Amino acid sequence: MNQKQHLKRHFDTCHADVNHSHPLGSALRAEKLQPLKAEYSQRSSFDISFQIAKAMKPFTDGDFIKNVIIQAATRWFPDEDNRKDFVNIVQNTHLSLATVTRRSDESTDKSDTAQSVAMIRFVLENGSFQEELLELIPLTGKTTGLDVYLSLKNSILAHEVPLAKLVAITTDGAPSMTRKMTGFSG
Repeated sequence: MNQKQHLKRHFDTCHADVNHSHPLGSALRAEKLQPLKAEYSQRSSFDISFQIAKAMKPFTDGDFIKNVIIQAATRWFPDEDNRKDFVNIVQNTHLSLATVTRRSDESTDKSDTAQSVAMIRFVLENGSFQEELLELIPLTGKTTGLDVYLSLKNSILAHEVPLAKLVAITTDGAPSMTRKMTGFSG
């Protein structure tokens, strides 16, 4: 039995009532599936944006990745119906430069408080480098370059990191971090 037959048998056995309450091809079924597809598309967009940022790849790679997935779908889904549904979901997954930038710019917690991640890299006595999370810093109020700077400085001082030993700062390229006059590194 192939995978499609296994899925059909599972669906017929465990979810037989769905075919009666939401018949295949009905408007009711399409209406029920639409929010699920939108949610999967949005979650995928966040997941891919996170992976792009984590790998420190250019945020423009989002559209490239989307095109690669669509191209690969022709091999993954030889069945035309399944491929159309999959490609439709991928096409509705927002991965433009603006979207990936916005999703990678800053993260917020449940209360909608912006969070800034402070990582620290240092040299050990044996000459090897080590990188660790210093702190996840909540940014209440504004998130201007000055606000981020003051929050980071307070975190560094609270962890007793000697400021004289800091030699470089790396940012994500967000405007609040890079503006010439008002940015964190400006």
